[in-house]
Amino acid sequence: MSDRHEEFAGKNAAMSRAWGASKPKVRKKKNEPKTGICEKCQQEKMVRSYRVRLNDRSEGVASYGFTSRVLCEECRFQGKPRKKEEALSDKAIKSMLRNAKRSLR
Repeated sequence: MSDRHEEFAGKNAAMSRAWGASKPKVRKKKNEPKTGICEKCQQEKMVRSYRVRLNDRSEGVASYGFTSRVLCEECRFQGKPRKKEEALSDKAIKSMLRNAKRSLR
């Protein structure tokens, strides 16, 4: 073995010891509700902090960014309702299979 091999073997051993000695990361707890004043309805309720995207245009300049707002469950941002997908008819399934066969040619 060459001298270079010994240098790298020592370096690799030292790095593995360092990785083994490092502490595992402590994850933060989820955003637990706490009592506070809602920023939207101004009432004291159980609130959580939500991350909100801001878009602003003033004097011909557009800016965007993120901020956090403290909101109650009633005032929090609701996602768009998702459309329920209906089952495809037999005719639609046959058409899809026919098109798939054509694309494989």
